[in-house]
Amino acid sequence: MPDRIPCVVPFCGRTRKGSPPSEWICADHWRGVPWKNKLVLARARRRRDYPAWSLAWAWCKRWAIERAAGISR
Repeated sequence: MPDRIPCVVPFCGRTRKGSPPSEWICADHWRGVPWKNKLVLARARRRRDYPAWSLAWAWCKRWAIERAAGISR
C-alpha cells in the first residue's frame, strides 16, 4: 500500500500509516537505541534546532540498524 511507511531497519516488515514523517523506527527497534541518543534527539526537537535534530536522527537510525544486524554492542 502506498500510504504505509516502512521501518528504517531493513527486512523489518513493520509499517505504519501516514505521510509525514517519511522515516520512522518501529517500537521493537527503538528499544535498541541508547537512551542518550534519544535524549539528544528530544532536546533538539524541543529547541527546534533542525540541523542538530537531523544529526541525532541519523545516529538513532544507525544504532537501530546496527543493533538489528548484530553489529553494535
